[in-house]
Amino acid sequence: MKQGGAGGETPIGEGGGEAAAEQRTPVSEELMWKARSEDAEKEVERLTVRLAEVERELAESVSQMDEPDVGEAVRDLRKRKPYLFHSHGGGGRSGGSVRATMLPASSGGDGLDEMASSARASGDRAALLRYLRQRRG
Repeated sequence: MKQGGAGGETPIGEGGGEAAAEQRTPVSEELMWKARSEDAEKEVERLTVRLAEVERELAESVSQMDEPDVGEAVRDLRKRKPYLFHSHGGGGRSGGSVRATMLPASSGGDGLDEMASSARASGDRAALLRYLRQRRG
């Protein structure tokens, strides 16, 4: 049996700087993974609470209708957000009279009607954003 020499074996419990370094590395990795695991568990808890809130809000909004009526929901949506039902194709079924009924009520002389009409007719997203910013104030 060799005693700790240049190329010999080192008995357990004696010196061995490399062996000590190898033992520390897995411990620090273990701590790192444990911390990541704890962070992930906290995030899961937070998301679980948020999911419960959203489910509650959804249940409340659905319960506002006595009996779910798709036709009524579409009519309500058509009144509140007519731009969702506007076709961008020229010469389609919707004529000028239909478009006139889909315009929101006049909002005064601040040019919002013109901006809305321009954004609706062009389909340009930048024009729509300018209109929305102007409408917001």
